[in-house]
Amino acid sequence: MPKKSVSKSKSEPFLSMKFKTTADIKVPKTLAEQVIGQERAIDIIKKAAQQGRNVLLVGQPGTGKSMIAQAMSELLPATKLKDILVHPNPANSNNPKIEILETGEGRKIVEEKNLAEKAKANNQQMMIFALSFIILGALSFLYFELNWFSDVVYAAYLLLAGVMMVGMMVGARTVMGQERNNPKLLIDNKNKTKAPFVDATGARAGALLGDIKHDPLQCLLPDTEITVNGVKKPVGPIVDSLLKANESEIERDDFGYEGVVIPKYQQFKIAGGRNNGARECKVLFANRRKFKGEAVKITTESGKELVVTPEHKVFVDTNKFKEAKLLKENDEVVIFEDNN
Repeated sequence: MPKKSVSKSKSEPFLSMKFKTTADIKVPKTLAEQVIGQERAIDIIKKAAQQGRNVLLVGQPGTGKSMIAQAMSELLPATKLKDILVHPNPANSNNPKIEILETGEGRKIVEEKNLAEKAKANNQQMMIFALSFIILGALSFLYFELNWFSDVVYAAYLLLAGVMMVGMMVGARTVMGQERNNPKLLIDNKNKTKAPFVDATGARAGALLGDIKHDPLQCLLPDTEITVNGVKKPVGPIVDSLLKANESEIERDDFGYEGVVIPKYQQFKIAGGRNNGARECKVLFANRRKFKGEAVKITTESGKELVVTPEHKVFVDTNKFKEAKLLKENDEVVIFEDNN
């Protein structure tokens, strides 16, 4: 049932709106003008869009972050839009190749690649059909014209030829599927008149930031031994060789960190432990970072030991984090037990 009038309280900066039906309400054309209750945020994104700056929106779900971000995309200039194409990387599936193209070129490349793959598949099917007809024709000639074999043998040959034809078709499709390396069009700006908006989620924020950089226990010294295939080896040379083998894929930062996702064909398993039990663990990452000073060994009253870098922050009983190099004998390190 339509309302006759709606009035906001005096504390809210909105004017009274009078309407008989929702059809009487004028909806602004721009999304930025449709946002209600976030005037400050709207002012910021307008200025940021004009100045070409970035904006970080933080807040509880439902406060309008995604809507405001989409509104900002409408305000950005669309004169320099690009297509982004993602190419598979056979050497490392975790690090695809990114190509930036002029608007419209991305879709063109993908369509051409798909047509080429389709033509290749059709050619293979035609060859299989042609080969099948040749085999069937040869069998029929030998049976009807030359009487080389009996009815039973002829029927068996026909059945075998049919099985071979089906097997070749299935095999060809399987090989084609494995060999396909078609690029994917991540952002397609063909015929777009405004900047694109990609809605993402931060539900797995740790994964987005890169968990390996924030692992508090990645403090193995170069001479620390790990068990690889039943043999103890120092971890330093292993990490060095993996980084050298994947030099073009190394990720670096300003603090001396170097890390790389290990390709599948280089991954290996080591002996790991949890809750006093041993098990195999697959190594997926290799990383290193130089530090100044000497490593610090922390020993608890129960006999547990942990070796960390000097600047590594440790949680102590005073409810604060303290760098390992600043720890004193009377500091009590807090250990969180994992009973899972």
